[in-house]
Amino acid sequence: MPPAPELLGDPTARPMAHEPMAHEPVARTVAHEPVARPVAHEPVARTTAHEPVTRAAAREPVARPVANKPAAREPVARATARDAAVQDMAVGVGISGKADGLGDILRPGCAAAIWHRQPPPAAQAWLDALAPERLPSLREVDRPEAVRDLVSAACDAVGTPAGAGRDWLIGDIADLSALFARLLPAPYQRVRLAVVTGDACRRFHLDTLTARLLCTYRGPGTQYGISADGEAPGRVHSVPTGAPVVLRGALWAGDRRSGLLHRSPPIQGSGQVRLVLVLDPMDAPEED
Repeated sequence: MPPAPELLGDPTARPMAHEPMAHEPVARTVAHEPVARPVAHEPVARTTAHEPVTRAAAREPVARPVANKPAAREPVARATARDAAVQDMAVGVGISGKADGLGDILRPGCAAAIWHRQPPPAAQAWLDALAPERLPSLREVDRPEAVRDLVSAACDAVGTPAGAGRDWLIGDIADLSALFARLLPAPYQRVRLAVVTGDACRRFHLDTLTARLLCTYRGPGTQYGISADGEAPGRVHSVPTGAPVVLRGALWAGDRRSGLLHRSPPIQGSGQVRLVLVLDPMDAPEED
């Protein structure tokens, strides 16, 4: 076989040696392929990045109401929780963990309002351990601002021991008197602090007055329930010891009577001793 032309210096090999492969127009076209530039800046990609549909989805009007829907219903949720507290276990009884919850008595259909609280443990322990003859008692009609001095004098009269427990009791009664005066404004109050060892007012009844505040500082609290016919309620509930309750009376103007009756718990023969505060609004001083 004859040698290849490029090895023998065949004239046909020279064109091969100078073959313009490096400058092949096709190669230049490939290196600078105009198609590549549009791909790098493909307008479709930009359109996808800023797709109007995407923006519309982000601002989808349905999403905003869903996000804010709970906030719109929040007042309803609060009202529902409050109504549940107002009706607790007996119809028309408002129960709150705050002092201003006693203001529920002014709401339509609320026959009683309870401030569900517990006295300071140390004060309660002091009261429970105090000898009955050292518990203060009084029955006076005076202005609300005079109640602190009335209770202090009652403590002095029976030798109630001085100390933090006594100070708390006097201050709390004065505070409840002021709170009741703001709730049901009246120039005077009838103030009774009673030491009870037997069955006082054991029949369920409705007081013949506008409203009354009761707070049992020692012993079982006031009992209440709904009566459909004026007889004893079929289901009886108790106000916790230390919790003030405001009850509407027969002279309350406006709402129809709810049938809510109350009484002192029967303790005759149990050995229990109760210390009960009673506040009644009065338009004028009277011999009590």
